[in-house]
Amino acid sequence: MTEIASAGKLNFTTDARSFRDRSSRVVFKGQQVCRVLDQEAHTTWKHLASSPLIGSNKLIQTHEIPLIDVFPAEKSAHWVGALQHARIPFVSYPYEWTFGMLKQAALLQLEVLQEAISAGLTLADGTAFNTHWRGPNAMFVDIGSFRLLDEQSLWLGYREFCQTHVYPLMLYAHKELPFQPLMRGYARGIPAEDIKQLFGWYEIFKPGVFDLFLSQLKTNPKTESRLVTQMDTKLLRQQLVMTVKRLQKLIRSFDNRTEQSSWSDYHLRGHYAQEVFQRKIAIVQQVLGTKRWSMVWDLGCNDAYFAKLAAAHADYVVGFEKDHVTADTAFAFVRKEQLNNIQIIHADLRNPSPSQGWASQEQLGLTERGKPDLVFSLALIHHIVIGENIPLADYIQWLRSLNATVVLEFPSKADSMVQQLLSTRRDIFDDYDQGNLDTVVRQHFSVSHCSQVSETRVMYVLDPLNE
Repeated sequence: MTEIASAGKLNFTTDARSFRDRSSRVVFKGQQVCRVLDQEAHTTWKHLASSPLIGSNKLIQTHEIPLIDVFPAEKSAHWVGALQHARIPFVSYPYEWTFGMLKQAALLQLEVLQEAISAGLTLADGTAFNTHWRGPNAMFVDIGSFRLLDEQSLWLGYREFCQTHVYPLMLYAHKELPFQPLMRGYARGIPAEDIKQLFGWYEIFKPGVFDLFLSQLKTNPKTESRLVTQMDTKLLRQQLVMTVKRLQKLIRSFDNRTEQSSWSDYHLRGHYAQEVFQRKIAIVQQVLGTKRWSMVWDLGCNDAYFAKLAAAHADYVVGFEKDHVTADTAFAFVRKEQLNNIQIIHADLRNPSPSQGWASQEQLGLTERGKPDLVFSLALIHHIVIGENIPLADYIQWLRSLNATVVLEFPSKADSMVQQLLSTRRDIFDDYDQGNLDTVVRQHFSVSHCSQVSETRVMYVLDPLNE
């Protein structure tokens, strides 16, 4: 799928993931992210470039460059213009977002559409995959999605917007059901006929259920596509503006009602004595202070406390958290504190997002999107080995595959938190032992630091061996 070409000093790679847009393609030239445009897309770009949207923080930073800087003349017959985009620090997908993140992304896309209409433009689609993140701030990235607007122009992405924004938010706000597994399973968003099965007629007056769902489906789910299409074709400019405002009001009304989970109080850290926690902080700070880190991964970031420490010493920090409530709280904290180099990912490391989509290339697997140079695995290993029954050696090997320095906290079986895990299962975990950990670790890492921070916890600093 990916075309690699070379002509003199020009080396470029065509991004296989942008194949759906026939009027523009994303091209990588070294570390630069570019987009080539056909005549129609270039005309639209000129219109967009003169609008207030360009230069705002709503769109990815973009400027025009000479086409010859991207494509050699013999390769550019179809293309007439080229753009350069700012690089996204770490790509994530809607099925890795929290409720708060998807809500922010939905409101952003509506704001972009609203401003586009004012500038005589519209959007060709409405997918949440057109939004990416820089820290806790959403940005619209699909510049090729803009189209010129006339009195008969449509927002053809209305149904797509509902399937990738409104229905998932509605599902969580009204039913407290996670939308991420469904978003991961449905490539184009959650179909209305499937959402319908989860709502009863007694819920018809909940925000959005009647207006955006039941009124369209009526009693026959097979008519959904036809009815939505008929509604779309009648959206003139004034109706489109009213529709955008109605959607904004609806999405703002969705609240995250789930405030507690088994991990939402972990930030209180009642299981840590203060002096133990301070020893842990001191070791982390010592590692952070050795250099300026490019990217830090905080595995099991919880409330983003250690991600915040890392942010002062790193260009970018990605915090991974399995618990949705905790991840959403961390996102809200990072956003409130304006920690613009921390990005939260809602992810289960036992079952991380794979490469998927057409030819398994449209969405990349977790470790294919870039790797860190520093990893925190703080009080996580017992959840992986005992909680998820992953062999200890396998987890250490996976950490080694990241080719990064690792700060690893190991609680022994005598630790109160490990005892909680073992209280509900038979102890079959003979490999969960510090002696075995030492042996396995030294097969893949050099140990630059190892110290006991409490009677039951040991901290390691590990540097990958050359293999």
